[in-house]
Amino acid sequence: MKIINLTPHALNIYDSAGDLVESVPPSGMVARADVRRTLTEKRGPVELYESVYFGAKALGAPEPDSVYVVSALYLSALRAEGLDDTGVYVPGEAVRDEAGRVIGCVGLSR
Repeated sequence: MKIINLTPHALNIYDSAGDLVESVPPSGMVARADVRRTLTEKRGPVELYESVYFGAKALGAPEPDSVYVVSALYLSALRAEGLDDTGVYVPGEAVRDEAGRVIGCVGLSR
């Protein structure tokens, strides 16, 4: 399977046993969406917002035996726009190092 990484970061994919199975560099193209934040209320000094994601552009179906990897925000915007998300995935559950930094993901998710 060919993985087309449409995020700005390298993608280190681990299996459920904790072994690194694939490292995918960024493709050079980044799938971006916009966000509209609306102030919904204020509790004391804290402002509470509602975020709506939009402006995702259709990617088109990937080539056979290929998938796109995008951010969860982008996939949310893609679906909100009613666009085809065939072959579009997000990084799976985060894998962290001893210091708690994200170093990869377990598989890919939809």
